Amino acid sequence: MDYTFRGLMSFLSRSGKDGSLPYNTARTRRTAVRRVFECQPQYAQSNIFDIDVDEVMQGYRASSGSDVSEATLKTYQSRIKKAIAEYRYWRNNMAHNSAVDSSVDTFDFPLPLRQNLNVTLKGIPLDLTAREADLICEVVKQLSVMLRIRNSDNNTDED
Repeated sequence: MDYTFRGLMSFLSRSGKDGSLPYNTARTRRTAVRRVFECQPQYAQSNIFDIDVDEVMQGYRASSGSDVSEATLKTYQSRIKKAIAEYRYWRNNMAHNSAVDSSVDTFDFPLPLRQNLNVTLKGIPLDLTAREADLICEVVKQLSVMLRIRNSDNNTDED
């Protein structure tokens, strides 16, 4: 896997297209990442998770001079940090879960979540353990946190 600037850009592009991030959120984060990192080629091959975003922003501030307002710099910094955090979450929790073992017997479980809203848990193994159930609970909790952040960004993210 590519954990460089290019990998982050690919993640943001894919996330906007597949709907895992709202399109405009992915677009504005991608724009911030591109603008800040393209003028600093020394970070191109660095592991994006090891980069000090504050340091990167200082370099961008120095290279852009007075052409970029302080508000824009803060917006870019926030978007970059959120993009990296979501990329890390995706890498740690989602990227490796695409393989399916067809030898395991599973079932789908419809779950009434709200009035007039049902969700379906798919592929639940028939031999689900308490530890696996706890893991599912934790992932859903993390998802709710990500969605709250994403929803708050949709109300404030503009390019």
